[in-house]
Amino acid sequence: MTVLAGRLAKYAKRSGIKPKVMVAKLGQDGHARGAKVIASAIGDIGFDVLFGLLFQTPQKAAETAIETRLPFVLCGRVEVATEIGDGLFKLAVPVSL
Repeated sequence: MTVLAGRLAKYAKRSGIKPKVMVAKLGQDGHARGAKVIASAIGDIGFDVLFGLLFQTPQKAAETAIETRLPFVLCGRVEVATEIGDGLFKLAVPVSL
């Protein structure tokens, strides 16, 4: 973790901005504790974290990522990541899963 935090600090110094990431909590259940823990940990090592709205759809997460110019979106399940990727693809954004 120390190595990653150091690299993120160097990136922020070189670019003038902290790297950004969105943690997407999708679906109908309101259980966001795990996503909040992940968001907190990622923030602690140097990321600027946007915690997505609860109950949003994968398409809405993709739209939020584009609107806020976020290069990374984290979510908890592969099938959801694929759906977000599909949403980004439909909006003509390069995607890496």
